[in-house]
Amino acid sequence: MEFLLPLPDARLPGLGRPGQARARERPRIERGFLTGAIDLVFRHEGRHYIADWKGDLLLDASPAAVAAHVEEHYLLQARLYSLVLARVLGISDAADHERRFGGVAYVFLRHREGDPADGIWFARPGFEDLGRYEHELDAEAPRREEERA
Repeated sequence: MEFLLPLPDARLPGLGRPGQARARERPRIERGFLTGAIDLVFRHEGRHYIADWKGDLLLDASPAAVAAHVEEHYLLQARLYSLVLARVLGISDAADHERRFGGVAYVFLRHREGDPADGIWFARPGFEDLGRYEHELDAEAPRREEERA
C-alpha cells in the first residue's frame, strides 16, 4: 500500500486533536509529506494489521534480539506506518482504535533455523502512543528545518 502522509503540524487536526481546524477551512500543508509503501495491510477479526517483510540477515532471531534490531533500525518506520494506517482508517478516538487497529508485524525472512516464531516482531501501539508519535514528529520539525538552513 503506497502512502502520502502530511507531516504532522500543530495547526492541523491530528490524532487526539479532532476538530482543531475549522471545519470549512481547507488545511494548508506547508511542511511537506512523507511517502512510502507498506508491504501488506490486512484485516483479521475486524482489526487492520500491517505486515512488512525484512531482508536483513539475522544471526540471532530470538525475540529479544529481533526487538533490539527493530529498536535500532526500524522503530521510526513502525511508528510512521502505524500513523499511516490510523489515518487511512480514519481513527479518531481510543474506542475506534481499540476496535479497528490491530498492530504492526515485521517478518525477518533471513535468519538461522530455529523456533518458527523467531524472526517476527509485533507491536500494537495504543491510541495515546499514536498521538505521542505525531507530537514527536511535529516537535522535530524546527530542528530539521534548522539543519537544512
